[in-house]
Amino acid sequence: MRTRIVLELCVWLGVLGVAASAGAQSPILPPPRAGFPKVLTGSGWVTTLAVADLDGNGNTQIIVGTRSRQLWVIENDGSIRVGWPQTLPAVVDARPLVADLDGTGPTIIAAFGSTTDPGRPGGVIAFRKDGSLRWQRITADNFPTDGLPDGIYSSPAVGDLDGDGTLKIVFGGFDGNAWVLRPNDGGDQPGWPKFVRDTIWSSPALADLDGDGRLEIIIGIDTHQESNPTNDLNLCNPFVSPSRRPGAGRSSSSGATAPSSSDSHAASTRR
Repeated sequence: MRTRIVLELCVWLGVLGVAASAGAQSPILPPPRAGFPKVLTGSGWVTTLAVADLDGNGNTQIIVGTRSRQLWVIENDGSIRVGWPQTLPAVVDARPLVADLDGTGPTIIAAFGSTTDPGRPGGVIAFRKDGSLRWQRITADNFPTDGLPDGIYSSPAVGDLDGDGTLKIVFGGFDGNAWVLRPNDGGDQPGWPKFVRDTIWSSPALADLDGDGRLEIIIGIDTHQESNPTNDLNLCNPFVSPSRRPGAGRSSSSGATAPSSSDSHAASTRR
């Protein structure tokens, strides 16, 4: 197993140049940015990364997930931010997200649980920029039912779905659920999750598709071969509750309990 990674992250100064020769063209790399390449000792290889300005001062940080189930925050000079890395319950394959969910400052959101990391749970975790835990939410145990919450490959998205000025967290899971979480505690938004009867690999997109001022949730799901009514488009009707919704009613680490009613809009493009 690899014991370290070299994190180059395409952090080079300038642009790529191409030198012509008689036989072929060879790329010429400009010099790397000061502080890079960055070695993260003991971390394994990089699984995902994102960038964000956590302090609002124009300096961008790099958020990195690694095979060692860690989440790192690297400053733009190559130094490790104080309070990081943080160890997660499982590998992070999904791209981390940074957003000010509710006016309290930036939150770093990471979905964890991977097919390459068997025997580990799935869920979503939220950190403050100093590395302190804000909340954690586990998924349901549906595919297969093996006593472990199912993993997440879907990269979370955020949006104000109900016009209250706060951003909700949206993602899909291998548990067959499309999830919408509250920003303050990671509990389930009323009416969610929606069980779609098969695994979700797709990341969601949020958009106002019809100009009514309300965001729709668009997400791709795996197909499945079942006869009606289990393979019925009514499962995507916001006013029809599926007969079976695994995961509904599970508690988050904050103690919030998922409602079982379906009183928010939902569809293959879901509101």
